[in-house]
Amino acid sequence: MLRGREFDEILDLCRQSLERGWWSRYRDVLAARFVGFETEATRITSWQPVVIPGLLQVPEYMRVAAQACLANPQEIRRDIDARMTRQRILEDQDPPELYAIFDEGALLRLHDHPEVRRSQVKHILEMAQRPNVTVQMTRAAKLNPGAGGSCVILEFPHAIDPTVVYLETATDGIYLEEPDEVARYQQLVNHLRLVALRPGRPSTTWRRST
Repeated sequence: MLRGREFDEILDLCRQSLERGWWSRYRDVLAARFVGFETEATRITSWQPVVIPGLLQVPEYMRVAAQACLANPQEIRRDIDARMTRQRILEDQDPPELYAIFDEGALLRLHDHPEVRRSQVKHILEMAQRPNVTVQMTRAAKLNPGAGGSCVILEFPHAIDPTVVYLETATDGIYLEEPDEVARYQQLVNHLRLVALRPGRPSTTWRRST
């Protein structure tokens, strides 16, 4: 017969298994395979030239973004629920390291939603104070190496697990694992870090966006 501690540990593992598979319930509104990878990653590097990185979005921003793509109120609600649940990985006891780079244009597009923009900027600044979160922003008025599109680099805890690059599409996405392909995107992100505003660096860009 299992002792109390052993039983609790097995029960905890069962709960974790169920929690890790939550995304299968939202296959209609998110890329379930990507979220599965994201949940297991220890480091997530995201470049978004058009929108705010998903792990940093506030519910108000999620709603505005969903309304631009979805007409069905039920789908919009499910999309927001899925995105908010996805963000829980940043609340774990051992959260992944998040390196988020986005373009200023993602905030400027909220010109017709000033309250949403203020809420989103406030949240980004708060998240950037966390030790596991680094945020950088590129200026909308300048071209940069990432103009070709978004990418997410996912790194995992074990050396045998290859780093994965995710390129979003209208359906699920493209997953790259070949070392030369991964290296190319890692170099791209490194270039973006050089041209983006440095963490903690004062900038009139942020004040202008609010």
